[in-house]
Amino acid sequence: MSKNMLNQLDLNLLKIFKVIAEERKTVTAAKRLNMTQPAVSRALRRLRDHFDDELFVRTRHGLKPTEKGEILCQGLPIIFDQLSTLVAELSPFDPFNHHAILKIALNPFMTYSLVERLHQTLSQLAPNITLHLENWDEQSINRLVSGELDLAINYQIPITIKGIITTKIAEDSYQIIARKDHPLSKQACNISKLQRYPLAIYLVPGWNGKNLLIEQFYKSKGYETSVSIRSQSVSTILNILKNSDCICPTSKFLNIEDLDYLTLLDVDRSEFNTSGDILYYQHNSHQKSHYHQWVKSIICEIMISLQQY
Repeated sequence: MSKNMLNQLDLNLLKIFKVIAEERKTVTAAKRLNMTQPAVSRALRRLRDHFDDELFVRTRHGLKPTEKGEILCQGLPIIFDQLSTLVAELSPFDPFNHHAILKIALNPFMTYSLVERLHQTLSQLAPNITLHLENWDEQSINRLVSGELDLAINYQIPITIKGIITTKIAEDSYQIIARKDHPLSKQACNISKLQRYPLAIYLVPGWNGKNLLIEQFYKSKGYETSVSIRSQSVSTILNILKNSDCICPTSKFLNIEDLDYLTLLDVDRSEFNTSGDILYYQHNSHQKSHYHQWVKSIICEIMISLQQY
């Protein structure tokens, strides 16, 4: 776009475009913007005239961006996020009076321990911040880049997308859980005993959907794995454990203290000593944001305290 085209563009129209792109319907976009639907349609028409392109076409499922529209859909969230960060740097950060929706993608193993403490901390120190949580999936990294997520927490994965910064915030060691009256519950367990029982595996798309660590581990010891169930639902896996002889390899951050029907198996650590780093993922546009720096420091403190248990 030439400087002249930019000078002729009402930048407020881009804010309206961003919401339309997120909603894909002018009616719901208007509600979010506290505008009338005709006013949103007029704003879109001005943008169409300016860019000499339809930007969106109507389909059965809502508005679909054209090629030019898609470029704006991809670029505007990053630009607006950078502007927000720039504005935030010009004023002191006051957690107690800060209003925001903190959007986080998590490996669900962490939700049982981290989320409760994070919610308690935010309720006390930053009561106007709303937590929005979602499970880590194949699109989490892309959503960090687009600005739809503030941060993500998961084990280390290969990243080919530019602009993502990772920080190690904890080291995990794996444990194996089963029902309290499981045949292995009151004895020391080596790999030869463990491999006799079927596995209940929790799947995290974009992390362990293809290569399971436990399968690699069994194979390295000369054993085949017998998987009874794979599921993306933690609650489903826990219910299966409750009523079967399945065992489940899991994170030490999956706190089962309140689940009185489960127990940790006494595993031979000389055999089963796998571990992994837990990383904090963020886009580099958040590096200088006082808000995001504060959130990161809070999460790091919580993870350090959890490791001491």
